Amino acid sequence: MNLRRHCIAPLCMVLLFGCSSQADPPEQAVNIMRVSLPSEMAEDPNHPRPSLEEWQILFANYMEQVKSDDVLRNALRQEMTQSTQWYASFKIGTDTNGQPVFDVTAAVIDLRSRLRVHHIEGSALFMIHVEGPNHNDSVRLTMAVTETFLQSVNAQINNQQESIRRVLIKERDRMEEASRNLSAGISRYIRENQQ
Repeated sequence: MNLRRHCIAPLCMVLLFGCSSQADPPEQAVNIMRVSLPSEMAEDPNHPRPSLEEWQILFANYMEQVKSDDVLRNALRQEMTQSTQWYASFKIGTDTNGQPVFDVTAAVIDLRSRLRVHHIEGSALFMIHVEGPNHNDSVRLTMAVTETFLQSVNAQINNQQESIRRVLIKERDRMEEASRNLSAGISRYIRENQQ
């Protein structure tokens, strides 16, 4: 098993590098994130480095993940999103308990159309921004999408690390069983040949 190939994505870290906004219409906020190896790997000269192609694939995957239905739907569940004027525009009525009902599918489609995700060529940086109808909504939507994306990446990393851990435990158990069988075979051979 080539663990190197399976470890590249889970061992990369996505860090929120900064947030800025510009006041020119359309209103937007920008989050810049940096993808990097954990420091213990980056400082180890013996640790294999991802190839340029592997980095490009990782960036492409992350950029698609930001725009995924899961990330956008989860971003819509956040209070910071639900408190925007933008989200209020998707209210379609109230339920039997008097709670507002929103057209989540239309909101996801609109949010995706406002979402801009760019890899800054030649760097480990990519930007996320949402063009909003006003500055406050833009900032909140950008932060909600960014936060949800980071939570998604962390969950993915944890799942992949758990999968790798299970593979290694299974391999360890297999080797221990082989060692026990070998020891038993040697003991049997010694007993049979001592006479």
